[in-house]
Amino acid sequence: MPGAFAVALAVALALLLDVADLAALSFFSVAAALLVLASAANHHVYSQVPVVKDVQAKSVFEVAAALRELQQLGAANKLGEQHLTGGTISLSNMGSIGGTYLKPVILAPQTAIVALGRIQTLPRQQAHGSVGLSKVMVANWAGDHRVIDGATMGRFVNTWKALLENPTNMLAHLK
Repeated sequence: MPGAFAVALAVALALLLDVADLAALSFFSVAAALLVLASAANHHVYSQVPVVKDVQAKSVFEVAAALRELQQLGAANKLGEQHLTGGTISLSNMGSIGGTYLKPVILAPQTAIVALGRIQTLPRQQAHGSVGLSKVMVANWAGDHRVIDGATMGRFVNTWKALLENPTNMLAHLK
């Protein structure tokens, strides 16, 4: 599922690049933690968050470079309309500012949004029945049912979760 890979890749990169830096963007304050994966289409409705366009066709290094460029433009207060339109899926990392559980709202004309909470160390049952500490991140998804049905969204989220839980599986999809 290429879309799940693109979202998982963007989340992994955001975590590796310390998305907390995005919150420092003067132009967006809290909204700067949102990264939007984009289609090639350029919509007239403003998403008001930075957009990485054609992420599905980029290598991991190209996505990282695009994220850095958006961070630099935002820090310089130079993000223009071309940087803020055309998104299809938003990633909102509210965990970088301490958020845990969120209720994301889709920005038109996008199809879906995920709100990522902070990573917590919590007690969880392990494979052999014992209780141990695990790293847990809550991800709340919302999808536009005019475009995507719940079962498709569920399959997408399961693929995305599997890729994040086993990042080495993403190597098979790298460009």
